[in-house]
Amino acid sequence: MAKSYTIRHGIICVTEEIEITDYAVFLKYDWHLYNLSKDIRNARDKALRNYLKKAQELFFESVAKAKPNQRVDLFGKHSVFFYLYGHTSDWVAAAENNLKFEKDLLTCTSGDSVKHLLEIIRHSKSQMEAQELICESFNVQPYSAKRILRMTYNQLAGIEESVLASSIEESKEFFKKVSELAKFEKETALYNGKGLL
Repeated sequence: MAKSYTIRHGIICVTEEIEITDYAVFLKYDWHLYNLSKDIRNARDKALRNYLKKAQELFFESVAKAKPNQRVDLFGKHSVFFYLYGHTSDWVAAAENNLKFEKDLLTCTSGDSVKHLLEIIRHSKSQMEAQELICESFNVQPYSAKRILRMTYNQLAGIEESVLASSIEESKEFFKKVSELAKFEKETALYNGKGLL
């Protein structure tokens, strides 16, 4: 982390600049969508403008529902797509991992499976042992097992199959959209002779 210094009201303020290595973290800032139209108007680079227009087209419903951001910080200045430009492949990977997790969670909690899952968690001597047993018993990926182990008993026991199945369908649609946006970004970058991805 690098430090930067600014003067505010006659006082020297020190701020730490955080280097972002995982751009998928921006996914949680949905309220950025409100600024997408402003980003499109202000974009000087044609490739960026086209990318943002494609994002607006694909995520039209989410953008239309977005509310103005009340926070005034780095994350409030632009749309999430502005930050993810050139890093959309990270977003695709995050969306794909989330979809796999939800499918694995459904496998582990549907029907009587949840009882077996809770027994494994209860009787395992360590997190690692529980993770390995979950992977073996339900044929799920380690990433999913780790996330499942971060959930509480009440959360796991209270999962409704129909709600989770509905969430999986939404995640599939989301994954499809971000994959299409990543494909568009890559094709545009190749067309312009720029290696953005």
